[in-house]
Amino acid sequence: MYALGLHTQADQIKIALLHKTKTGVEIELLRTFDSDVKPLYALASILEGKHVVVITGIGTQDLLVRETLLKLFSQEAILKALPFQVEALIPHPPEETIVQPFFEKEEEGTRLLLFATSQKLLDAHRGIYKKMGVEQEMVSSVPSALARFSAHFHQKREPQVICHPSPSGLSSCLLIEGRVRSSYFLASDQPKDIERLMAYFQKKVKGEPPLTFVRTDQGVDPESAEYAIPIGLALDALSDDGKSLQLLQEENEPTSVLGRRIKKALVYLGVSMALTIVIWGTTSFFVTKRRSLLFNELKSALHLETATEEKLLQEMRLLQRAEVSQFFKPQAPSPILELLLFLSEQEGIELKQLDYQEAPLGRKVVSLLFFAQSEMGDKFYTILKKSPLIDQKEPIAWELKLDVYKTSFYVR
Repeated sequence: MYALGLHTQADQIKIALLHKTKTGVEIELLRTFDSDVKPLYALASILEGKHVVVITGIGTQDLLVRETLLKLFSQEAILKALPFQVEALIPHPPEETIVQPFFEKEEEGTRLLLFATSQKLLDAHRGIYKKMGVEQEMVSSVPSALARFSAHFHQKREPQVICHPSPSGLSSCLLIEGRVRSSYFLASDQPKDIERLMAYFQKKVKGEPPLTFVRTDQGVDPESAEYAIPIGLALDALSDDGKSLQLLQEENEPTSVLGRRIKKALVYLGVSMALTIVIWGTTSFFVTKRRSLLFNELKSALHLETATEEKLLQEMRLLQRAEVSQFFKPQAPSPILELLLFLSEQEGIELKQLDYQEAPLGRKVVSLLFFAQSEMGDKFYTILKKSPLIDQKEPIAWELKLDVYKTSFYVR
């Protein structure tokens, strides 16, 4: 299998053709063309008869990398939480959001990593290559390419910051266990800017030793370093570890790639202890129509009334308006949304109404009305008394009439 990585830089386009064999990956060709050259036509004789995946990558400045820790373990609960977390962490309008999530299991829950851009930025990126006669099968990112390049050439596992200089500036990303956890683009690579960059990334790894600063040309032959991004993109296309980034939605993909991606639909907390959603049929609910369908499904499952839906939408809008930039930590999951996910996992509880009000110390007073048989109601009360979501220092009001329960409590 072959992969052709392409990357535009100033008025040039750099390409790297890599070949995956039984023993590893070989670099077959590195070449630079002027931007007015159509590279696939220029390479037609070389590419003829080869199974080649064409891949490009959006720039660091066009990619959002966000993460948060979900106190959830089950696949069903995580997938229900996903659209709400996307709205909370990604500032793009939902109908414009293109996102690929990755999940990592940890002792305290599941770490959610989001790689996102907007449809407008993706279309602009593809438009640049379309003028060159290039139709990609994959669109990854410059940070993902830097991570692959570093893993292949530097082979370091400790937390590090990998940077690649170019005429327009410095692309950089924070790597932990070889995975991109944050990225940033600097228009200048002056010492004071590098110092500020390292301080920014260091804040994201509190408790860790000082980060290692690595440039792509460090300990690597000059030619490979010059082509670090197209090489890294090709490596991303050839990797089968479930960590490759693919920002093309299903409707935009060439048909040749769909079959391969369908076979890798969902790998949930397997040998690699990571879940990667790779079919955009699953994740495309981030566009408005499918997002609405998923929300209605959650609403139906919880037996919520219309007024409750308006309350949830209000909560989601508040989260979406919260300022989330690369210099601030992602906002924690909303306690109300966490509570809804918690309630959705309780058996024998038919929720009919939920309301809440603001309370001192950043808390909320939540009122619930639900149906349950006495045995399940008593069990639910016991669960509430132990839940870390509930402020146990405050009393839990509890009232039962026939099979209708009414309760109120403080949420942290």
